Amino acid sequence: MEGKICITGTISRGADRGDGVNAHILVDGVEVFLKAIGGDQPAKCEYELVVPVRKGALVDFAVDPGKGTETSFDATSFSIAISR
Repeated sequence: MEGKICITGTISRGADRGDGVNAHILVDGVEVFLKAIGGDQPAKCEYELVVPVRKGALVDFAVDPGKGTETSFDATSFSIAISR
C-alpha cells in the first residue's frame, strides 16, 4: 500500500536560555523536515507536511542539541498528529 500522510504538530522549548535545538522528522531514514528551535530562532514552531509513504514505512522524530555545545536548557516538547 502506498499513499501520503499528513504530519502536523508543534515543537516548543520551555527555556529562553541556551543555544537551541534542531527538530527532525525522517521517513525510512530520509530527513523530510528540519527546524532550528530556540537560540537565535523562535522558541516555538507549528508544522504541517504531507509525505509519501509505503506500507511498513518508519517515521522517526528526533531532537538534537543544535549548533552549540550547551545542553543545559534543551528540554523540548514535540507534539505529533498523523493522518491520511
